[in-house]
Amino acid sequence: MLCTFLTAICTANAYIDDHPLQGYKEAQGNFLNKVTYSSNGENHVVMQTESGYFKSTPDPQYPENICMNNEIHVYDFGENSKVPPVLKWKLYDFVHDCETSARLEFSKDSPMVTDLDGDGRKEVWISYYKGCHGDVSPDELKVFMYRDGVKHSIRGQTHVFVDGTFYGGDFKMDQAMKSSDRRFQDFGVNLFRRLAEDKH
Repeated sequence: MLCTFLTAICTANAYIDDHPLQGYKEAQGNFLNKVTYSSNGENHVVMQTESGYFKSTPDPQYPENICMNNEIHVYDFGENSKVPPVLKWKLYDFVHDCETSARLEFSKDSPMVTDLDGDGRKEVWISYYKGCHGDVSPDELKVFMYRDGVKHSIRGQTHVFVDGTFYGGDFKMDQAMKSSDRRFQDFGVNLFRRLAEDKH
């Protein structure tokens, strides 16, 4: 599985650029990272941003109750030197008014680009953790694959070990992922299971 995982990344022919993007008017938030790739002869850039954690007091009657928030965005832009970048798809999620411990962060493997079936149509993988709780409960884990702008998802929980018992680790595919090529399903499940063993 490790060989398959590494091969998929290498064949993507993508690279990470640490410099923020300019000229993408739809983009919001603080720049985190980007990956560029070419699919069917068209150049793309995928950018991840976040608002950063910020405080809120949702109930004016109890201003001492301070909550935490964060928002994340992902954008895929098609690039052509003759015209401005064109937004192909975007993803948005948030944790709002969390009274305990808020978590919303991309995994270290996000974004990732693959070409698992070798047809030149790339797959873009986005993965992140989401939670709002004050104990050691599992966090949500979401893995999305975009292919030709169509979203496929695997959603579930991280895997935690508490007092001699394992919790979480389960997941479900949406219909788009269930109907996709078996190679996409296998790669997505392996990615999910690896990320579910979260040691943040």
